[in-house]
Amino acid sequence: MVNNTTIFSFCRIPPEGIPSRGLVLYRSIASYDRLVKAITLSIWILIISIDVWIAYLLKTSEISIPPSSLALLYFVYAITLLPPLVTFLFSPREFSLTTDGLQVKRPIRSFVIPYREIVEVKRVEWTHWGIRLFGSGGLYGFFGLFKLKGLGRVWVYVTNRDSVLLIKTRKNQYLISPKNAEEFLERLEKTLEMFGH
Repeated sequence: MVNNTTIFSFCRIPPEGIPSRGLVLYRSIASYDRLVKAITLSIWILIISIDVWIAYLLKTSEISIPPSSLALLYFVYAITLLPPLVTFLFSPREFSLTTDGLQVKRPIRSFVIPYREIVEVKRVEWTHWGIRLFGSGGLYGFFGLFKLKGLGRVWVYVTNRDSVLLIKTRKNQYLISPKNAEEFLERLEKTLEMFGH
């Protein structure tokens, strides 16, 4: 049997993460801060500008375009449009507390961090001091595997740098950014008391 984690290593579910089948107790959207909005908008403007410019050059050119060149044009469009669309599909859209655990909801491959694995939760400040090992560095948020100063290796699912929570498990660390971090943290602590151990 082929392991899906190997095939989709670029969008894998983090260690300890499982698909959710539980009931949602509380949810918080993943809102964008100004930097994430600016990066995302700038990238889309650049991509659309390049694609429109290429189409304009081809339309105004007096040279007839053979079918093989049209195929190349469609390939160029696919190359420019596919990465941001795929990035969106793996970006965090919502953080939920379910009966199974803390869920990171994404358009595809959402996952849950089981409560029994969580050993510490706290509010932290975002830092740019570190490196992205794999993931997005601002397009639809900061997400993927990072190595950050003061934390080391951490799975990041942050769309708002002003609203960051650190979730420590027995084996890994996660940064998430629910819209109202204080309320989410309070509810998570209460939920951990009920379901955690």
